[in-house]
Amino acid sequence: MKKMSRFIDADSYLKNFCNRFCSVKQCTETQKKDCCIAISLEEEPTAFDVDKVVEQLKQQKRQYERRAKEQAGMNLAVMISEKFFGKACSYGHAIEIVKEEGGS
Repeated sequence: MKKMSRFIDADSYLKNFCNRFCSVKQCTETQKKDCCIAISLEEEPTAFDVDKVVEQLKQQKRQYERRAKEQAGMNLAVMISEKFFGKACSYGHAIEIVKEEGGS
């Protein structure tokens, strides 16, 4: 299995590459389609599968929501229940971040 060790911003990389090594400083969309560096970057897979990450986060969120409801239903300390609801909310926020960043 291929280990992916870091993320890059492909758009920023391409811009920096062009500014340093390319005679065309501001590529048009047509020029980008003919640029071997741009094509290579576009064809490179992402370092993670957004859908798989989101599904894993959703599973964790559901787990904490279920635990929070169980704790609340057993009339245990409110703090414990709130802790699980807080974790569920955090997973919800993480899902939105991954969707926004992973989809761009």
